[in-house]
Amino acid sequence: MHWVTDEKGCFSYRACLIDVFTEPRYGLGDLSDGWALMTLLSRYRGGDLCITEMERRFVHKLGSISLIRGGRFEHYSLKWDGTRFCLVSAMH
Repeated sequence: MHWVTDEKGCFSYRACLIDVFTEPRYGLGDLSDGWALMTLLSRYRGGDLCITEMERRFVHKLGSISLIRGGRFEHYSLKWDGTRFCLVSAMH
């Protein structure tokens, strides 16, 4: 499910991702200095957020909020078990 805010909104792109697996990538259409925000709304196992340039992975659990420069840093989620609901907002 995708929805778009008006031109006055901070985040011009918003989506609810349900069990969407992403390969390592830079935010598609994200501003290079813009922010991408991810909020997790379900319980599952695995699915850590990885940021390639930092060589780090961050544990993602129900209620976690991640804020990154989506157009600047390559990022992806590891595989998970269960159903994963994630709200994503980005500056395009």
